[in-house]
Amino acid sequence: MAVSDLTDLLRKAAETEKEWRAGTSPGFRASMEAQKALVSVMEADPDLEELHGEFLMLGAGGLGMKPRFMAPRLIGIAMDYGVDRAIASLQDYLRVREWPARYVTALRGVQCDQPTELAKGVKIIPYSSLDPKVETMAQVFKPENPHAALVQECTVKRTRDPNLPNTVDVQTICDIALVLVLVNHSPVERGDSWYEFSPDAPILLPSFRSEMYRRIRQGVPLDPFSLGPEECEKAVKLCDCFLALQDKDKSWLRLVLIWLNDAMLELSRVEAAISLGIALEALFFNKEEQGEYQFRLGLRAAWFLGGDDVGKRRQIQETARKAYKLRSDAVHTGKIKDYATAGETLKEGFAIAAQAAEKVLRKGRPNWDTVTLGGDQTERQQQERGE
Repeated sequence: MAVSDLTDLLRKAAETEKEWRAGTSPGFRASMEAQKALVSVMEADPDLEELHGEFLMLGAGGLGMKPRFMAPRLIGIAMDYGVDRAIASLQDYLRVREWPARYVTALRGVQCDQPTELAKGVKIIPYSSLDPKVETMAQVFKPENPHAALVQECTVKRTRDPNLPNTVDVQTICDIALVLVLVNHSPVERGDSWYEFSPDAPILLPSFRSEMYRRIRQGVPLDPFSLGPEECEKAVKLCDCFLALQDKDKSWLRLVLIWLNDAMLELSRVEAAISLGIALEALFFNKEEQGEYQFRLGLRAAWFLGGDDVGKRRQIQETARKAYKLRSDAVHTGKIKDYATAGETLKEGFAIAAQAAEKVLRKGRPNWDTVTLGGDQTERQQQERGE
């Protein structure tokens, strides 16, 4: 049976699906039976034999494209664009083994006027420069209109090899979104990710695939900061620093930035205090340390960020201790005692955490014994000296 001979079965499946959705057919069972009949014929079709065991290499993994996965997609295209368009798309798909594409990740909280390369192969672009038709196809979930997007050129391939390297480094894109938090010490929200294909690519190709960790805060007011020339230069340097870290340091700092960003995005001050507390603990404590958290946090933050200014060190020490006390109150009582002043304390705590994270990223993880004795020596500097 030729691919074109699927026309009648596909038309019946699309019509049955439409009727079921409109509530005018026998119901869901009839729709599934029509889809099952289409799948059975596709599986037996020698022209489609090459699809068995095949998948598309996308982002963090593969997407199966065998007949039972492809049939619902074909039915959807037939419903939206017509049966002939669906059949033509399948034929186009079978003729080609790979397609150029662009992997797009929506961002909120940062904006730019022109494309800027932040790391090798990864650019930030104005969200308004994206093709609105592709955005609609992607069905991107967003709490509000995104302000910018991270993009990476890539190739989407048909393959049977599960070990074929991905052409999209999804983790790096997620890390860059986190590092942008340190450019302005303000939150950056990452939305969904999807693939943009050229207009001549088969519409059968999936245009949407959400990847990796994402935490959406619906309704959170978020004024974007602008990436001007100075901010772009800072962003590039910070991204270079992060991507040059060893894997263990990346994992640690990634955790800090996730919790700090979450804290800044929280509407609830209780949850914000808890998230901030976790970020501060990860930054200023080692895992084996126990007790006197408020005291040691205040002391370490003061010496690490306050420099030679005694008054500044005293202010940082007090702010850090107050911010961590909010975390203790939130964890143990589910409430914040000084609610009227908690908002300002949280903002000051966010600033301390962001400043410390940026300094760690630039100079390396601190040796806290040295820091609290008035030094500014990091583990990286110790290693360079062979100590």
